Amino acid sequence: MFAPGAFVRVTQDAFADEPVIEGMVGKVVPDIYRRTEPGEQALVLLAGARKPCAVPLEALEAISESDWSDEQAQSRELWRMRKDLWRDRQGAVPRRRTGLEEAAVEAVEAEVEASVPRSEGGRTLEVADILRRAEAVDASELAAIASPALVSILTEWSIGALDVLADELPRFKTMSYARARKVRTEHIERWLWDGLRLYLAVRSFHATLPAIAAEPARERVRALFERIDEGEPAERLAAFSLDVSAVKDALSLMATHWIDEAMASFAKGLTESDSAYQELAQYILQLHIVGFQAGFCADQVHHGIPSN
Repeated sequence: MFAPGAFVRVTQDAFADEPVIEGMVGKVVPDIYRRTEPGEQALVLLAGARKPCAVPLEALEAISESDWSDEQAQSRELWRMRKDLWRDRQGAVPRRRTGLEEAAVEAVEAEVEASVPRSEGGRTLEVADILRRAEAVDASELAAIASPALVSILTEWSIGALDVLADELPRFKTMSYARARKVRTEHIERWLWDGLRLYLAVRSFHATLPAIAAEPARERVRALFERIDEGEPAERLAAFSLDVSAVKDALSLMATHWIDEAMASFAKGLTESDSAYQELAQYILQLHIVGFQAGFCADQVHHGIPSN
């Protein structure tokens, strides 16, 4: 196996995501998308390529950084000619997908390439995969990241949200204090913690990140949290998300579920045409985002985002 950052040379023609030709050189990169088979392949960004590809380990040898530098120009030329060289030596290049599947995948990749910050060579995240992982987050994972600082921030938001809903929703005007507390426990707190669950789900796609550790220092978490929408912190959050559109879609689907739950409970009687319904839907989404961002900030106290 080759560690990320290792410089390698292709020792024999091999077909992976692309035909690779003997003599190409490249650098092994972290497989945060889990595209390769451990012990069988390495994810390599070859000189001349825009995206890394999986290469069989038996077709690679370790080289020095100086060898890599010296052979880059030749490797770029090999990459440019790779399909012709493969065809001359091996025959037709194998098809990776059928026509319809190839067209569908290329359309998705083109759309994401144009609009979503993500790592080179990365696949798009499937919303269903993110939500499935979020649902699978168990209590021990939440406990691992739920420091006193994080719990305090989420508690403050849930208390504030209850005050907002009391002003926005007609039913709250006649609701008892005990009932309002129950709404806060069964709904508002869950909106925030579901956002945190989604954070942990997206985190699981980063195979290279170390184990979660809770940060007890309130000030440090709050300082990160309060500036998350500005400049470099927001860019780091986008980089962490891997596929921003998929994360947004997952958040939206979660909010849709919780607005349905609210309509069957404390928001009964509202219709989709009511302004209070629209405000409630937006507020649920906002609190999901708060939970996601708070989890990110608590985690960032200990380590940065891996380079994509």
